[in-house]
Amino acid sequence: MIEQQTYKPRFWVVINSNFSALIFLGVGIFFMWHYSSLVPRAAVIFAGSVTFIPFVLFIFPIYRYFIVSKEVLLLSDNDDIFYFGDQGNEVKYNKKDIERILIYQPGGGGYGKTRYHFFYVYELHLRDGRKIKFSNMFISEQDVINSFDVDLIRYSTNNTFFRI
Repeated sequence: MIEQQTYKPRFWVVINSNFSALIFLGVGIFFMWHYSSLVPRAAVIFAGSVTFIPFVLFIFPIYRYFIVSKEVLLLSDNDDIFYFGDQGNEVKYNKKDIERILIYQPGGGGYGKTRYHFFYVYELHLRDGRKIKFSNMFISEQDVINSFDVDLIRYSTNNTFFRI
């Protein structure tokens, strides 16, 4: 009997993967709230504009989470068939139809590089030209490596954040 794993988006991954933006957002909001009456208005406006970038970096993944929250990935390490799509309406795919798997990593994938987020995006390119895209909100990199043919996996650092 083949055991099939069910992967769904996990909200804690969104928060954990974007924790640095949350810290910057919190510091900026604290500064604007606490010191707004003590410092010139220009300093508050500057803090607000600097806080806007972490706000976008924090809100965008939450927005994406709610878009994909009904999706599910069903796969097994030992079976060539897997399913992906809205829960209850999953589309059947065959692992043998995968031409390559691109794993988009943030920050160049090197140790010690500055990263403002830790989202990985997996893009499965099928032989018929279709693409299946999901992120580490669903599944870890190690589970992808264990579940698919390692020879098909390639890594990329191009624009990972807005691919989720």
